[in-house]
Amino acid sequence: MTSSAKLYVVDKIENLGNYAEVSPYFAKVIEFLKSHDHNALPKGKNEVDGSNSWVNGVEIELIPLAERKPELHKKYFDIHIPLKYDEVMGVAPFDPKAEGSFNEADDIGFYAQTVEPITVKVGEFAIVWPETCSHSPACTPDEKKLQKKLIAKVLA
Repeated sequence: MTSSAKLYVVDKIENLGNYAEVSPYFAKVIEFLKSHDHNALPKGKNEVDGSNSWVNGVEIELIPLAERKPELHKKYFDIHIPLKYDEVMGVAPFDPKAEGSFNEADDIGFYAQTVEPITVKVGEFAIVWPETCSHSPACTPDEKKLQKKLIAKVLA
């Protein structure tokens, strides 16, 4: 397990149940993920618990870290689960002085901020804390490629 307090955690998918206490809404997402074949989940929003939690099936191009602007969420944790390729994510404590803007309706902001790379391997997950962690998901250290992944959104 790799972690930075209140920023992110990276761990093996079989250990996801150890994080049920992170939010009152984590248990339902964990149960959903345990009871479904990750590779069979369709693209788009898979309902779990209304606006409290859901799992997005995503296909996204992995690009170099320098090309992906860091994002921040205020209301929701992200749980990133790469399915096809190991994935690099940039992470850093959110800098409130960083240039950028936040869209309250979509709970996402993009900021000009330096992040440090971490790797999330297939068979692992990364939990990203809201309000504290700027992160650049879906990156690669080498050639661009199409990633299949899940991103669970869980109300904090």
